[in-house]
Amino acid sequence: DWSSDVCSSDLGPQGDIGPQGPAGVGGGTSLYIPNNEVVFGYGSGVTSSNKFTFDRVSDNFVIGCYSSISPGYGYSYPPYQATIINGYGNYICQYSGQSVIISGNYNEIRQNSYNSSIITSNSSYISSSSNSSILGSRDSGVVNSLNSTILGSYQSYILNSNCSAILSGSYNCVNVTSRNSTIIGGNNNYIHKGYNTAIIN
Repeated sequence: DWSSDVCSSDLGPQGDIGPQGPAGVGGGTSLYIPNNEVVFGYGSGVTSSNKFTFDRVSDNFVIGCYSSISPGYGYSYPPYQATIINGYGNYICQYSGQSVIISGNYNEIRQNSYNSSIITSNSSYISSSSNSSILGSRDSGVVNSLNSTILGSYQSYILNSNCSAILSGSYNCVNVTSRNSTIIGGNNNYIHKGYNTAIIN
């Protein structure tokens, strides 16, 4: 007799199957989904991952391993409308809304860097530099430099120099109020307090 194998509570009437809910399962079934994890799948196959999250409050979206968008030290709220796609150990913190990291490892967009991006780079960072970008670079940084770009470089830095660029090369630096300055290619080049200056190799 099959009834001897079940509890009496299991024999009660069952509710109708409800529509697909926020947790991705029909009515009458419960499944714990950690906060902000994106649900995918259907029915008994529904699942989620801590590597795939969306914050509905701040519109932040993360796909990646050990990556996060969160308040920095001493801040209370995360940035808004920021995105991390792919990569490992990437991070965006407060006052860096509408910024993005795509691919690469251990990159950071730090405080006060709105509308900035790091793409396919490793161990690079942007700090207090809105509308700035680092692309295809390693161990490079942009600090206190609005509208500045580092492309295809190794251990290169733009510091306190708005509207400047380093394109290719290694160990290059644009430093200290060197606005509108550019280094293209080469190694160990340095622009210091040089307005509208260019070094081309």
